Amino acid sequence: MPSPPARAVATALTKLLTSGLSWEPPQTSPLPKFRLTFFICSVGFTSPMLFDEKKFPYHLMLMKFLSSGGQQAFFNTFNWAITLGNSVPAEDGLESSSLPDGTGEFLDAWLMLLEKMVNPKTVNESPHVLPSKAVGNFKPFDSLRYLIKTHKMAFEAVMMIWGRKPLPVYGGRMAESVLAILCHILKGEKIIAEKLEKEKPVPPTIAEKGGEAGTDPPTPAPGTVAEPSWSASTPAEPDVNPEHLQTLMDMGFPRERCVEAITATGGSLDAATDYLLNNPLPPLQQSLSTGFGQGG
Repeated sequence: MPSPPARAVATALTKLLTSGLSWEPPQTSPLPKFRLTFFICSVGFTSPMLFDEKKFPYHLMLMKFLSSGGQQAFFNTFNWAITLGNSVPAEDGLESSSLPDGTGEFLDAWLMLLEKMVNPKTVNESPHVLPSKAVGNFKPFDSLRYLIKTHKMAFEAVMMIWGRKPLPVYGGRMAESVLAILCHILKGEKIIAEKLEKEKPVPPTIAEKGGEAGTDPPTPAPGTVAEPSWSASTPAEPDVNPEHLQTLMDMGFPRERCVEAITATGGSLDAATDYLLNNPLPPLQQSLSTGFGQGG
Protein backbone atom coordinates (compact mmCIF):
# COMPACT_ATOMS: atom_id res chain seq x y z
CA MET A 1 0.00 0.00 0.00
CA PRO A 2 1.57 3.33 -1.03
CA SER A 3 1.85 5.81 1.81
CA PRO A 4 -0.19 9.04 1.76
CA PRO A 5 2.94 11.10 0.95
CA ALA A 6 3.74 8.80 -1.98
CA ARG A 7 0.22 9.17 -3.32
CA ALA A 8 0.37 12.93 -2.90
CA VAL A 9 3.65 13.10 -4.84
CA ALA A 10 2.21 10.90 -7.61
CA THR A 11 -0.84 13.14 -7.84
CA ALA A 12 1.28 16.29 -8.05
CA LEU A 13 3.59 14.82 -10.70
CA THR A 14 0.81 13.53 -12.94
CA LYS A 15 -1.01 16.86 -12.72
CA LEU A 16 2.21 18.50 -13.87
CA LEU A 17 2.46 16.03 -16.77
CA THR A 18 -1.15 16.66 -17.73
CA SER A 19 -0.59 20.40 -17.64
CA GLY A 20 2.40 20.06 -19.95
CA LEU A 21 0.51 17.90 -22.45
CA SER A 22 -2.42 20.35 -22.40
CA TRP A 23 -0.31 23.47 -22.80
CA GLU A 24 -1.29 26.13 -25.31
CA PRO A 25 1.14 28.85 -26.42
CA PRO A 26 0.37 32.54 -26.01
CA GLN A 27 -1.39 34.32 -28.85
CA THR A 28 1.84 36.13 -29.68
CA SER A 29 3.52 32.88 -30.77
CA PRO A 30 3.08 32.58 -34.57
CA LEU A 31 5.01 29.33 -35.08
CA PRO A 32 3.42 25.86 -34.59
CA LYS A 33 6.94 24.52 -34.06
CA PHE A 34 7.05 26.35 -30.71
CA ARG A 35 4.17 24.25 -29.42
CA LEU A 36 5.60 21.08 -31.02
CA THR A 37 8.91 21.64 -29.26
CA PHE A 38 7.10 22.03 -25.95
CA PHE A 39 5.15 18.81 -26.56
CA ILE A 40 8.34 16.94 -27.45
CA CYS A 41 9.78 17.96 -24.09
CA SER A 42 6.54 17.04 -22.31
CA VAL A 43 6.43 13.56 -23.86
CA GLY A 44 10.11 13.05 -23.06
CA PHE A 45 9.49 14.00 -19.43
CA THR A 46 6.35 11.81 -19.19
CA SER A 47 8.04 8.57 -20.20
CA PRO A 48 10.45 8.18 -17.23
CA MET A 49 7.74 9.33 -14.84
CA LEU A 50 5.43 6.47 -15.86
CA PHE A 51 7.91 3.70 -16.77
CA ASP A 52 11.20 2.40 -15.44
CA GLU A 53 14.32 1.74 -17.55
CA LYS A 54 12.99 -1.74 -18.46
CA LYS A 55 9.68 -0.29 -19.70
CA PHE A 56 7.72 -1.62 -16.70
CA PRO A 57 5.03 0.87 -15.63
CA TYR A 58 4.60 2.28 -12.16
CA HIS A 59 0.95 1.36 -11.53
CA LEU A 60 0.44 4.18 -9.05
CA MET A 61 1.66 6.74 -11.59
CA LEU A 62 -0.44 5.22 -14.38
CA MET A 63 -3.54 5.30 -12.19
CA LYS A 64 -2.96 8.94 -11.24
CA PHE A 65 -2.12 9.81 -14.86
CA LEU A 66 -5.49 8.44 -15.95
CA SER A 67 -7.48 10.13 -13.18
CA SER A 68 -5.83 13.50 -13.82
CA GLY A 69 -6.78 13.43 -17.50
CA GLY A 70 -3.21 12.91 -18.62
CA GLN A 71 -3.91 10.04 -20.98
CA GLN A 72 -6.65 11.97 -22.78
CA ALA A 73 -4.34 14.99 -23.05
CA PHE A 74 -1.64 12.68 -24.45
CA PHE A 75 -3.91 11.54 -27.28
CA ASN A 76 -5.12 15.09 -27.84
CA THR A 77 -1.56 16.20 -28.61
CA PHE A 78 -1.38 13.53 -31.33
CA ASN A 79 -4.65 14.70 -32.88
CA TRP A 80 -3.46 18.30 -32.78
CA ALA A 81 -0.20 17.40 -34.54
CA ILE A 82 -1.65 15.34 -37.39
CA THR A 83 -4.44 17.83 -38.07
CA LEU A 84 -2.04 20.78 -38.09
CA GLY A 85 -3.86 22.39 -35.21
CA ASN A 86 -7.30 21.19 -36.34
CA SER A 87 -6.87 22.94 -39.69
CA VAL A 88 -6.91 19.85 -41.97
CA PRO A 89 -8.51 16.38 -41.81
CA ALA A 90 -6.43 13.81 -39.91
CA GLU A 91 -6.07 11.58 -42.97
CA ASP A 92 -4.46 14.44 -44.93
CA GLY A 93 -2.22 15.90 -42.24
CA LEU A 94 0.97 13.92 -42.78
CA GLU A 95 0.89 14.53 -46.53
CA SER A 96 0.13 18.24 -46.26
CA SER A 97 2.62 20.61 -47.86
CA SER A 98 2.29 22.93 -44.86
CA LEU A 99 3.31 20.31 -42.28
CA PRO A 100 5.38 22.30 -39.74
CA ASP A 101 8.97 21.45 -38.88
CA GLY A 102 9.22 19.29 -35.80
CA THR A 103 6.13 17.16 -36.53
CA GLY A 104 8.19 14.08 -37.34
CA GLU A 105 10.30 14.42 -34.22
CA PHE A 106 7.20 14.81 -32.05
CA LEU A 107 5.35 11.85 -33.60
CA ASP A 108 8.44 9.67 -33.27
CA ALA A 109 8.68 10.42 -29.52
CA TRP A 110 4.89 10.10 -29.09
CA LEU A 111 4.73 6.67 -30.73
CA MET A 112 7.64 5.35 -28.66
CA LEU A 113 5.81 6.31 -25.47
CA LEU A 114 2.54 4.82 -26.76
CA GLU A 115 4.34 1.54 -27.46
CA LYS A 116 5.16 1.32 -23.76
CA MET A 117 1.58 2.11 -22.76
CA VAL A 118 0.01 -0.70 -24.82
CA ASN A 119 2.46 -3.51 -24.00
CA PRO A 120 0.28 -6.08 -22.18
CA LYS A 121 3.25 -8.11 -20.94
CA THR A 122 4.99 -5.26 -19.13
CA VAL A 123 1.71 -3.82 -17.81
CA ASN A 124 0.62 -7.16 -16.33
CA GLU A 125 4.05 -8.29 -15.13
CA SER A 126 5.27 -5.01 -13.71
CA PRO A 127 6.98 -5.29 -10.32
CA HIS A 128 5.59 -1.85 -9.41
CA VAL A 129 2.09 -3.08 -8.56
CA LEU A 130 -0.58 -1.92 -6.14
CA PRO A 131 -2.83 -3.91 -3.78
CA SER A 132 -5.56 -5.72 -5.71
CA LYS A 133 -8.27 -4.82 -3.19
CA ALA A 134 -9.58 -1.46 -2.05
CA VAL A 135 -8.43 -0.42 1.41
CA GLY A 136 -10.06 2.57 3.04
CA ASN A 137 -10.35 5.28 0.42
CA PHE A 138 -7.60 3.77 -1.75
CA LYS A 139 -8.70 2.47 -5.14
CA PRO A 140 -6.71 -0.36 -6.75
CA PHE A 141 -5.34 -0.07 -10.27
CA ASP A 142 -7.35 -2.13 -12.77
CA SER A 143 -4.76 -3.11 -15.38
CA LEU A 144 -7.32 -5.03 -17.45
CA ARG A 145 -9.64 -2.03 -17.92
CA TYR A 146 -6.59 0.16 -18.53
CA LEU A 147 -5.47 -2.11 -21.40
CA ILE A 148 -8.96 -2.29 -22.91
CA LYS A 149 -9.31 1.48 -23.01
CA THR A 150 -5.73 2.21 -24.08
CA HIS A 151 -5.69 -0.39 -26.85
CA LYS A 152 -8.88 1.04 -28.32
CA MET A 153 -7.54 4.60 -28.33
CA ALA A 154 -4.13 3.49 -29.63
CA PHE A 155 -5.62 1.54 -32.52
CA GLU A 156 -7.76 4.48 -33.59
CA ALA A 157 -4.70 6.74 -33.44
CA VAL A 158 -2.26 4.61 -35.45
CA MET A 159 -4.89 3.96 -38.12
CA MET A 160 -4.82 7.70 -38.84
CA ILE A 161 -1.21 7.44 -40.01
CA TRP A 162 -1.27 3.88 -41.35
CA GLY A 163 -0.44 3.72 -45.05
CA ARG A 164 0.56 7.39 -45.28
CA LYS A 165 3.72 8.59 -46.98
CA PRO A 166 6.66 8.22 -44.53
CA LEU A 167 8.02 11.46 -43.14
CA PRO A 168 11.65 12.37 -43.87
CA VAL A 169 14.23 11.23 -41.31
CA TYR A 170 11.71 9.82 -38.82
CA GLY A 171 9.47 7.79 -41.16
CA GLY A 172 11.32 4.49 -40.77
CA ARG A 173 11.42 4.57 -36.99
CA MET A 174 7.79 5.66 -36.82
CA ALA A 175 6.80 2.66 -38.95
CA GLU A 176 8.65 0.33 -36.56
CA SER A 177 6.80 1.84 -33.60
CA VAL A 178 3.43 1.48 -35.34
CA LEU A 179 4.09 -2.19 -36.10
CA ALA A 180 5.16 -2.82 -32.50
CA ILE A 181 1.99 -1.12 -31.22
CA LEU A 182 -0.25 -3.21 -33.48
CA CYS A 183 1.53 -6.41 -32.38
CA HIS A 184 0.93 -5.52 -28.74
CA ILE A 185 -2.76 -4.86 -29.46
CA LEU A 186 -3.18 -8.19 -31.28
CA LYS A 187 -1.45 -10.12 -28.49
CA GLY A 188 -3.46 -8.18 -25.94
CA GLU A 189 -6.79 -9.29 -27.44
CA LYS A 190 -6.17 -12.89 -26.39
CA ILE A 191 -4.90 -11.89 -22.95
CA ILE A 192 -7.87 -9.58 -22.35
CA ALA A 193 -10.37 -12.22 -23.54
CA GLU A 194 -8.86 -14.84 -21.23
CA LYS A 195 -8.98 -12.51 -18.23
CA LEU A 196 -12.57 -11.49 -18.96
CA GLU A 197 -13.52 -15.16 -19.23
CA LYS A 198 -12.00 -15.84 -15.81
CA GLU A 199 -14.02 -13.00 -14.32
CA LYS A 200 -17.31 -14.54 -15.44
CA PRO A 201 -19.32 -16.12 -12.60
CA VAL A 202 -19.22 -19.92 -12.52
CA PRO A 203 -22.69 -21.25 -13.44
CA PRO A 204 -24.23 -23.65 -10.90
CA THR A 205 -24.08 -27.33 -11.79
CA ILE A 206 -27.19 -29.44 -12.37
CA ALA A 207 -26.55 -31.15 -9.06
CA GLU A 208 -26.43 -27.79 -7.25
CA LYS A 209 -29.65 -26.73 -8.94
CA GLY A 210 -31.53 -29.98 -8.35
CA GLY A 211 -30.42 -31.01 -4.90
CA GLU A 212 -27.79 -33.37 -3.61
CA ALA A 213 -24.49 -33.56 -5.43
CA GLY A 214 -23.84 -36.78 -7.28
CA THR A 215 -27.50 -37.86 -7.55
CA ASP A 216 -28.86 -38.78 -10.94
CA PRO A 217 -32.07 -37.23 -12.27
CA PRO A 218 -35.14 -39.46 -11.80
CA THR A 219 -35.83 -41.96 -14.60
CA PRO A 220 -39.35 -41.79 -16.05
CA ALA A 221 -41.53 -44.89 -15.63
CA PRO A 222 -41.80 -47.25 -18.62
CA GLY A 223 -44.40 -46.16 -21.14
CA THR A 224 -44.36 -42.51 -20.08
CA VAL A 225 -42.86 -39.55 -21.90
CA ALA A 226 -40.49 -37.47 -19.85
CA GLU A 227 -41.44 -33.82 -19.76
CA PRO A 228 -38.72 -31.38 -20.78
CA SER A 229 -36.70 -29.86 -17.98
CA TRP A 230 -37.37 -26.17 -18.63
CA SER A 231 -34.95 -25.06 -15.92
CA ALA A 232 -32.07 -26.81 -17.67
CA SER A 233 -33.05 -25.87 -21.22
CA THR A 234 -31.13 -23.26 -23.18
CA PRO A 235 -33.07 -20.06 -23.81
CA ALA A 236 -33.62 -19.10 -27.42
CA GLU A 237 -30.89 -16.80 -28.74
CA PRO A 238 -32.14 -13.41 -29.94
CA ASP A 239 -32.14 -12.76 -33.67
CA VAL A 240 -28.83 -10.97 -34.34
CA ASN A 241 -26.80 -10.12 -37.41
CA PRO A 242 -24.48 -13.15 -37.88
CA GLU A 243 -21.79 -11.06 -39.56
CA HIS A 244 -21.72 -8.59 -36.67
CA LEU A 245 -21.71 -11.47 -34.23
CA GLN A 246 -18.74 -13.13 -35.95
CA THR A 247 -16.83 -9.83 -36.13
CA LEU A 248 -17.16 -9.32 -32.37
CA MET A 249 -16.23 -12.93 -31.65
CA ASP A 250 -13.14 -12.54 -33.85
CA MET A 251 -12.10 -9.71 -31.52
CA GLY A 252 -11.91 -12.29 -28.72
CA PHE A 253 -15.21 -11.71 -26.90
CA PRO A 254 -17.32 -14.73 -25.84
CA ARG A 255 -20.36 -15.49 -27.99
CA GLU A 256 -22.92 -14.84 -25.27
CA ARG A 257 -21.38 -11.44 -24.49
CA CYS A 258 -21.47 -10.52 -28.19
CA VAL A 259 -25.15 -11.46 -28.41
CA GLU A 260 -25.85 -9.42 -25.29
CA ALA A 261 -24.03 -6.38 -26.71
CA ILE A 262 -25.76 -6.50 -30.11
CA THR A 263 -29.16 -6.92 -28.49
CA ALA A 264 -28.58 -4.13 -25.97
CA THR A 265 -27.46 -1.62 -28.62
CA GLY A 266 -30.09 -2.32 -31.25
CA GLY A 267 -27.84 -4.13 -33.72
CA SER A 268 -25.17 -1.48 -34.34
CA LEU A 269 -21.69 -3.02 -34.67
CA ASP A 270 -19.88 0.13 -33.50
CA ALA A 271 -22.21 0.57 -30.56
CA ALA A 272 -21.89 -3.11 -29.65
CA THR A 273 -18.09 -2.83 -29.72
CA ASP A 274 -18.20 0.18 -27.38
CA TYR A 275 -20.63 -1.70 -25.14
CA LEU A 276 -18.22 -4.62 -24.78
CA LEU A 277 -15.26 -2.37 -24.10
CA ASN A 278 -17.08 -0.15 -21.61
CA ASN A 279 -19.12 -2.93 -19.93
CA PRO A 280 -16.72 -5.87 -19.79
CA LEU A 281 -18.53 -7.63 -16.96
CA PRO A 282 -21.89 -9.32 -17.50
CA PRO A 283 -24.83 -7.75 -15.60
CA LEU A 284 -24.87 -10.50 -12.95
CA GLN A 285 -21.24 -10.00 -12.05
CA GLN A 286 -21.59 -6.23 -12.21
CA SER A 287 -24.26 -6.47 -9.48
CA LEU A 288 -22.07 -8.81 -7.45
CA SER A 289 -19.08 -6.50 -7.89
CA THR A 290 -20.81 -3.27 -6.91
CA GLY A 291 -18.30 -0.91 -5.40
CA PHE A 292 -15.33 -2.31 -7.36
CA GLY A 293 -12.41 -0.04 -7.06
CA GLN A 294 -14.07 2.13 -4.41
CA GLY A 295 -13.15 2.62 -0.84
CA GLY A 296 -14.75 0.34 1.77
